[in-house]
Amino acid sequence: MSQTELARQVGIDRTTLNKIERESRSDVSISQLFRFAEALHTSPIYLLTPRLDDARVQITEYGRVLAAAEFRQWLRGEPPAEGTPETRLAWFLALPRDEQVGLLRRQQTAGMDPLVVAVMAEEIDARSAAAEEALDQLIKQKQEAGAAPRKLRSRKERTDA
Repeated sequence: MSQTELARQVGIDRTTLNKIERESRSDVSISQLFRFAEALHTSPIYLLTPRLDDARVQITEYGRVLAAAEFRQWLRGEPPAEGTPETRLAWFLALPRDEQVGLLRRQQTAGMDPLVVAVMAEEIDARSAAAEEALDQLIKQKQEAGAAPRKLRSRKERTDA
């Protein structure tokens, strides 16, 4: 695809595209990033990170530096690859509640045949409910210990609000 055609698809001037390519302009808007990704038939994450996993990426001008693979993991919201159980728990508790519940459910059905999941739906739902109750108890303990960020609200607290 030519530079002119890409610029047209993204909705910018060809000279602006040239500046972005030469890195003399780096302030691409989110909507432009998505238009670039659509036009180039790729995920925005690959426009934000180097292709080589060990290439270094500085998150912000004065922020931490990560390997490209770690940066992609961070952008996707994946759990830290390394770390203590406490850091992984902190990551989990920072997720929105629906993602916490979805992750617990996926963990329970990981590797199961879809037919088995369908047949065992009631049991899986019961296990998921038990896991949610355990999560609510953990959140309550964290709140009592003084950690009460907005996302650490139990299911009951959200439905009562």
